[in-house]
Amino acid sequence: MQIHQVETRNKESTNSEKMSRFGCYLKSTRFVMLSKNLSFLLVTKRTARELKALVKTLNL
Repeated sequence: MQIHQVETRNKESTNSEKMSRFGCYLKSTRFVMLSKNLSFLLVTKRTARELKALVKTLNL
């Protein structure tokens, strides 16, 4: 029963729909990758700043 439902659903969706969905998926994954890289850069910058501050306090 479930297999039959999936088959009919696949027939209903056109190729253009599938392509647009795939495009949206690619865009979203690219955005996620970019945001991850940005957050990583921000974290590394923050930690570098904190380490510098820590070194300064230790020197004092």
